[in-house]
Amino acid sequence: MVLLGYANVRNVLISASASNILSTAVEAYGLDAGCLWEHSVGTAYAAQMLSRKIGMQVYSMAFSCGLLHDVGKVAIDLAVPDDSKAEMRSLIRSRGVLAAELATVGVTHSQVGGEICRRWNLPEEIIDAVSYHHKPWECSENRVIAGVVATADRCSHLLLEGSNLTVHHLADLPDGSYVPDAQSLHRLSDELPAMVASSKELLQAVAEPEPEHLT
Repeated sequence: MVLLGYANVRNVLISASASNILSTAVEAYGLDAGCLWEHSVGTAYAAQMLSRKIGMQVYSMAFSCGLLHDVGKVAIDLAVPDDSKAEMRSLIRSRGVLAAELATVGVTHSQVGGEICRRWNLPEEIIDAVSYHHKPWECSENRVIAGVVATADRCSHLLLEGSNLTVHHLADLPDGSYVPDAQSLHRLSDELPAMVASSKELLQAVAEPEPEHLT
């Protein structure tokens, strides 16, 4: 219980710190303001829900790992000159995100994100999950949580795009990804969109300026 209590506090602190970073527009990826935050929160909740059956150590880290898994995209967007962002978006459409990143800046968002988490002195579990969520089979120390985030990433994309979530949709997940059972997928489909919508409303409420009579 102490571990879980500490994890909840850490999740709240990381969410509060990350909201401003992840809620900005990420033009090199064609993402409007709020889109990356929405997907990141979806991945965070999905990772937490999927990890319930694995154990408390993974469960306690899952939310933060999912929330920060794409933080490297923000850094790459800042590094790409404005006049090159349209070209990168075109490369993403034709070759995929990772290939486009390598062609444009020479590193991937997972590599950059892992380094950001390391410089923030976050736990190794978070660093590894962010670094290896596209290649969980390469993660030697924390492969389970990296695999959970890989699956949560896919689930978040599918559900927020309005797709159905079935085992069939997860058939081509990368090696090392966590394979959930049908019951877990059904629960995700039922609960995740509402959880993300609630978080989005909360973020908007926090971002709204105070009424003049209160300032």
